[in-house]
Amino acid sequence: AGGGGRAAAEPPLRMAVGGVRCRGSSAGMTARTLRRTPETLRAREAQKSAPAGESSARFMRRGAMWAFGATGIVFGSYVLGVYLSHEIGTQEEAVLGLPLVAGCPLVYMDVSVNYEAPQRIVFQLRSDLCPKAAENFRALCTGEKGFSYQHTRFFDVSFNKYALGGDFMTGSGRDSASIYGEPFEDEPCELAVKGPGMLVMRSRDGPNNNGSQFYISLGIPTIANKIGVSKPIEGDTVFGHVVDGMEAVRAINFAVSAMNPKHMFTVSRGGAMLYNVRVVACGQLGVVPAAEGDASVSEEARDDAAA
Repeated sequence: AGGGGRAAAEPPLRMAVGGVRCRGSSAGMTARTLRRTPETLRAREAQKSAPAGESSARFMRRGAMWAFGATGIVFGSYVLGVYLSHEIGTQEEAVLGLPLVAGCPLVYMDVSVNYEAPQRIVFQLRSDLCPKAAENFRALCTGEKGFSYQHTRFFDVSFNKYALGGDFMTGSGRDSASIYGEPFEDEPCELAVKGPGMLVMRSRDGPNNNGSQFYISLGIPTIANKIGVSKPIEGDTVFGHVVDGMEAVRAINFAVSAMNPKHMFTVSRGGAMLYNVRVVACGQLGVVPAAEGDASVSEEARDDAAA
């Protein structure tokens, strides 16, 4: 009877793993118990009996595989970096190689990136193709209407895509106003986004709703797009391009690049890095000089653009 009482008090069998039965609280199979299973013990004995040279060879093979994989990653990154540098350089040359048109306004923006010394960007405004957009941007650079782009910020910068600014009312991208008192219509877009440095109106509320917002292209978004085939967003008008100061455009792009070491110490908000890109000063430098012997074209084009 006593033996029966002890048998009744024993907990029932819960599980058997690797030939080792566990009772009660031992059903969880501790790591020590698992290491003592027959299969594990046989594998460990075989490993101990293996020649030392075989273990060393196995270790060397694994090390060689890791080294080969790491070399492949480094080499691939280098090749991709060289290719992208070449593509960006080609895109910049395509933009800087665009012709200067007599009579078109030349305006500038002194841009400060993350509180560093401002760098100057000079744009040609294609008043011959987009007179309303060009005159709107020119007047907002000079401030002759009582408001301007000075002290505004680029509130949305996307790496290798665009730097969006022009909201002189709130600086948040919610507002946009033109010098004409109301939004003006889109103009035929004969220019393509050839790479970094193209100047594009941002039609915030859909087609034919242009105000003060604009963006500077920082590159062609996808590698698959070739020079000259990338089109702006529908309703956005390309009306100018950089003629000098591509270094400042690169600085804006680098401000939001993952390669920027400053991002290691930058607070992230909603997954996006914080940055500060501001227009310290802006204005007009003049117009593109007319061809020799045609000095009257410059003033006539200026009058037409202001009309």
